[in-house]
Amino acid sequence: MLSNELITAIAAPIATVLVAMLALVSALLGAAIASRAKIDDALRARRLETYPKLWAHTATASRWPQNNLSVLQISAFHRALREWYYADGGMYLSHRARQRYGDMQEVNAALLRGRDNHSTQGLCEAEYQALMTVCSSMRTAMTFDLNTRKTQPLLRIGQWGTQTVSYTKTWFSNRKPRKLAEALADARIQESVAPEHGAAT
Repeated sequence: MLSNELITAIAAPIATVLVAMLALVSALLGAAIASRAKIDDALRARRLETYPKLWAHTATASRWPQNNLSVLQISAFHRALREWYYADGGMYLSHRARQRYGDMQEVNAALLRGRDNHSTQGLCEAEYQALMTVCSSMRTAMTFDLNTRKTQPLLRIGQWGTQTVSYTKTWFSNRKPRKLAEALADARIQESVAPEHGAAT
């Protein structure tokens, strides 16, 4: 049977090692958190520089008041977003915001498909609504990236959960305007082709 002195002699070094290991793990975690915080702060600073320009672009299809947009203006909007993405802020978009940017460009492409990009023909109401919806989603994604609409929670897990739910809802809700824009483009192209077939017969 081990004596108390022997147990103490064995336990003391083990306890010392455990305390040292805990201190090391704590220091490493603290350093990792501090490093991540610096990266987050730097990324947010870059987004604060670039996002306002993208925000301003989305005013093309504002909700209040609505604009009378032409095909020519949509073409210019399509190119302006591309220029912003590659020359200014595309690399700073979160995954969520990158998806919303893609939604905007998909709708723009559908609105332009089969049309003369220099045409002053106006959009129909359904086309405008589709573009307006995805532009609104883009702005919401930017506010999430910048945390400008809500106070910072004590636990980031709560914020993560809220944003994940919003991201999922937006992904599903944006399918409708994308599909609508594609359907309208298909119908428009079919309508333009039909008279040609009629004339040939």
